[in-house]
Amino acid sequence: MHSYVVIASPESNACRTARTSKRHVILLDPLRAPDAESLTALQPPTDADSEHAMPRWAVYDCAEVPGAVIAMLRERAPDDAIAPFNPLAVILAAPHAEPGDWHLFGLNLHADAGERTAAELIEASLDLLNAYQATLVIPWCDPTLPRLCARLSSVEVLCAHVALHNGQPQACVQLRRHSKLHDPGLVRPDLSLLREHDEAIALDRMRDLIEGGSRLFLEAEQGESGRLIVREVAP
Repeated sequence: MHSYVVIASPESNACRTARTSKRHVILLDPLRAPDAESLTALQPPTDADSEHAMPRWAVYDCAEVPGAVIAMLRERAPDDAIAPFNPLAVILAAPHAEPGDWHLFGLNLHADAGERTAAELIEASLDLLNAYQATLVIPWCDPTLPRLCARLSSVEVLCAHVALHNGQPQACVQLRRHSKLHDPGLVRPDLSLLREHDEAIALDRMRDLIEGGSRLFLEAEQGESGRLIVREVAP
């Protein structure tokens, strides 16, 4: 069982919701000197990719009101645990305007992280933030995406191709723990199992459908194939 370190101001919603979580949580205030000393070991692991390394100030800056930094520890920590912490994964969170609506970004994984670590941390973050929904930008080729589709009730594509610095085609998706949508939509074979089709054509078609008012939802294919199924809810 993992423990989670949540770095957030005591006045923030993130701190309040994390405090009531059923998960094992260690809360740190980035503006309190003793807690700030504990943050050094929670810096995101950046050695693997120096070109796109996360700035060292990110943990401090993004933990101020009203955002949060959430770190997954390798195992459950003692209730009286103190620094140093050795995080398996770290993610940053910033709130949208609506209560319970968040944006997750800056996901960093330690070299020892397992195949499911990223999906487990993202799902735990939704719980710790008591998030109704959260946006996330993620490469289509990232195996975390189908795992999220299998674990969450709804993964909707908001933007099919987000241009970021790593050059890989990426999607902006909206994650929901509990979906209120009753229409499951129709499977789009021309878009489903995206990796088996011409990627550029599929992404352009998804963009056109979204701009035309359709809503596209992702599902994980049964088994461990890692392939995605796209459902369209037409306007």
